[in-house]
Amino acid sequence: MEIYQTLKPHFDSLINFQFLASNPLFWGLLCVLWLILSRFWEPKKAFSFCCVIAVLLLAATKAERIITDFVSKSGEAFDPFISRAFFVVILAFVLIYYLFIQ
Repeated sequence: MEIYQTLKPHFDSLINFQFLASNPLFWGLLCVLWLILSRFWEPKKAFSFCCVIAVLLLAATKAERIITDFVSKSGEAFDPFISRAFFVVILAFVLIYYLFIQ
């Protein structure tokens, strides 16, 4: 039960699409993804894919915060759906690239 209480804030941030460099669960899941992908792809390809995905997710969180802060200064409410959809499309292109091209 103690482990659950320790990891719950990190898990909640991932559920809310807040990918932070200080979140150990984020890095742990990326390591698990690398281990799974390295069984099907070359280890270098799997590692570069995980690095690109990590950078994109961290950038998406940073961009969302910047946009939210900018919009909230003007007193408007902001729904990050559009920015999240934009990054999901970018992630889809990266996935297609790694699946078919490289």
